[in-house]
Amino acid sequence: MLPWNLFPFHKNDQSPWKGFSPNQIEKYMADFMSNMMRNFQNEGMSPLSTTTVDKAPSSSPFQYDVFETFEEVFVRIRLKEDCLSALKLYHTSNQVILEHVPEENDRHVISLPALVKKKGGNALYKEGILELRFPKSHDWQFTELTIQDE
Repeated sequence: MLPWNLFPFHKNDQSPWKGFSPNQIEKYMADFMSNMMRNFQNEGMSPLSTTTVDKAPSSSPFQYDVFETFEEVFVRIRLKEDCLSALKLYHTSNQVILEHVPEENDRHVISLPALVKKKGGNALYKEGILELRFPKSHDWQFTELTIQDE
């Protein structure tokens, strides 16, 4: 037989809400939820996903935003449509490389906040914004190092 009297759920227990009317509890919960939503808005984050955002430095010739979600890394670059014909776009596991923008021999490197896969990335240009989307790579290669005594 289980010793039910050792659990904190006794008939004699005092509820933390005892003495509160339903209206007081409802007001407390509404205040709690509004404070939580205000905190999420102040942090600039959605309560449903975690993201980090990097912006282009002021010395950059074009503006871009880099952010990540749980599964992908996004780079949004503001470009004029006439730049697309000359643009060469490459990426490594942690960088995006743009060549020939805005001038013919220019080369710009954007660091990514997480490692990305070699395959599966795509680029979409719409309304003056080039959006690059890369799936994250969750394959971390670890190598054990041995410690030698002298």
